[in-house]
Amino acid sequence: MFLEKADNRRRVANLLIKAARKKDGRAFNSLLEQDDANEVQAILNVALLLAVLKNDEDAVQMLLDHGANANADNGDGNTALLWAAGNGYAKITRMLLEHGAHVETKDALGRTALILATMNNHEDAVQALFAHNADVNAKDDRDFTALMWAAGNGKGNPGVVRALLDRHARIDVQNDTGNTALILATMNNNVDIVRELLDRGADASLKNRYGDTALKWAESKGHKEIADLLKQAAAKEPQVKTAPAQKTEAGTWRGRPALSGPAVTLSPPAPKNI
Repeated sequence: MFLEKADNRRRVANLLIKAARKKDGRAFNSLLEQDDANEVQAILNVALLLAVLKNDEDAVQMLLDHGANANADNGDGNTALLWAAGNGYAKITRMLLEHGAHVETKDALGRTALILATMNNHEDAVQALFAHNADVNAKDDRDFTALMWAAGNGKGNPGVVRALLDRHARIDVQNDTGNTALILATMNNNVDIVRELLDRGADASLKNRYGDTALKWAESKGHKEIADLLKQAAAKEPQVKTAPAQKTEAGTWRGRPALSGPAVTLSPPAPKNI
């Protein structure tokens, strides 16, 4: 019975999207002519999620105007806003926010819409979220901020990093293994991002919980341009700081797999994984 109802909702939801795409108000309204108001709401919500995944702006607008819940989720904590921002659908992101979507909603891994947008280098979506006061310093379950994800992204987008810093992102905050945005950018050889972070005052002397600095990572991976930038910065900041140690209840150090994969083994040994 449950599966049958779910299949019917999806079927009607897809018909709603088609009607919205054609701007066929009569067909759209006829599909919602049911006695059960709760069922109508459920169908609208399913249709909204499907329309967001399809990046169908017209359908999203019509569904929201007819009462679809901007905070509807798929049952696993993924909301329309998280999907829109994470996929870079900036216009739909704005639509959802204007219809009351909660900007700080998190997914199962503790990631906000802003974090998801920065992870995928979607600068327009980032700006749409900032227009609705997204928290630039929110952390996910691994204590990564949006700035850390933007800096450590393999492709890198200095524009996203600048947007976050312009909104006063904390530059030297550390994740669950003590890595900073600067260390993460170094790991992924994001030269322009390293330069931007240093220009904004990032502390090149900070160590993670394995005792590794950004410079140690740069030298171990052969990132000469970054190493040179870091040496210049380190000369101005002789005081070395270490991330505070944290232990679990079992007494072991907290640690997670590396964002950028395992470090290569060199002589002397390369820095450990994050």
